[in-house]
Amino acid sequence: MWEYRRTKTSHDYLNYLKIKSHYDQADPLTIEERQFIYDYLFKIETWTHYELRLFMATLDSFSSDQVFLLTKQMVKNGSETIDVNWNHQADFLYIILKAALMMALAGKEKELSTLIELAQQSIHNQQYLYEKSELHFLSGLRLCLRGAVSEGRQMVRKTIQVFKTLDAPDLVTLYESYWQSFLTANPAIVKSNEFKE
Repeated sequence: MWEYRRTKTSHDYLNYLKIKSHYDQADPLTIEERQFIYDYLFKIETWTHYELRLFMATLDSFSSDQVFLLTKQMVKNGSETIDVNWNHQADFLYIILKAALMMALAGKEKELSTLIELAQQSIHNQQYLYEKSELHFLSGLRLCLRGAVSEGRQMVRKTIQVFKTLDAPDLVTLYESYWQSFLTANPAIVKSNEFKE
């Protein structure tokens, strides 16, 4: 903030907002601050790693609709520049998968499907074992939203079993909590006959 007051550049202001959003949970971004970031990201013609990191740091501040639109904008305006660096690709894929989880928790099957397809296109090789597991989990949530609850729940269980097999208890706990959050956010799934089987 001191640097921004000195320079008055939008770049320094964005850096301040990025740090504030990521590290200061007691003082969340205001509506105006979120709008400033949203406008910047939506209008930028070519996303670089800077925009990826800015979006990653502030993603939880936006509504699910805004996250979906910004993620599509990121794919449209960042694919070419991001493909040149593996770390950038990993961040790119992280954002798509995080956005997809937000869509699942919001019960937005159409948007979730779009993001699952984008993630599948972004996984180029076998190095992405974790991301493939996350994609399998999200595909299970999508099946549940489409009414195929038994099949979807089976995919979710398989993903959690993979993490158990890999002796990754933190991931087991995390994905079990995602599953519970998904069920809480989408109570019709729990009430379906398939869920009770």
